[in-house]
Parts: sequence; structure tokens; C-alpha cells
Amino acid sequence: MFNNRFRNNLRSVGSSPFYNVLQFQKVVRHAKKVIPHLHVPVCITHGAEDEIVDPKSSWWIYRTISSEHKELHLLPGSRHLVCHDNEVNLLIQTVTGFLNKYK
Repeated sequence: MFNNRFRNNLRSVGSSPFYNVLQFQKVVRHAKKVIPHLHVPVCITHGAEDEIVDPKSSWWIYRTISSEHKELHLLPGSRHLVCHDNEVNLLIQTVTGFLNKYK
């Protein structure tokens, strides 16, 4: 009964910050279960100056992935939004190089 009321309340808040946090936590829980079973090539990029998500998270993912073909690239001058930061060209070069290895 409590569970149903809780779900109904969540639906009514729609895209509130609280709802978004719960959805994000759900994604993280699922990812933690799936990541150890990845056997495909994986390229992880992360802004070394990211103040929102600690780069340690990327290190954990890198260590946990089962794939033999994995790369971790910490972009030294970038923060959270690496696609919009001052090293966007390095990001593109890194990802393009990775994709060309495994096409």
C-alpha cells in the first residue's frame, strides 16, 4: 500500500529534482550490475577537473569492466561537460582514434 502511494506521488511530481535524483540512482544501481559483464571495447573520457562527478567513478568503471579492450582518458583541463569545455578537440581526437581502432 505504501509503495503504491509512493509511486503515485512520484508520478505527480513528474520531472521534479527529487524524481530526477531517484531516477539517476536507479540508473546507477543498474549500471553497477551490468558494468562487470561488459566485454565490448569501451572508451571512457572524463574531465580531470570535474567537480560534479569525481573522476574516481571513471577509474572504478575502468577497473570493473571485463573487456580486454578498454581505455580511460582523463582530460586534464576539462570539467564536467567535456563536450563544451576547452579540450573538445582533444575529446574528439581521442574518441575518433578509439572508434577507428575497433571499426
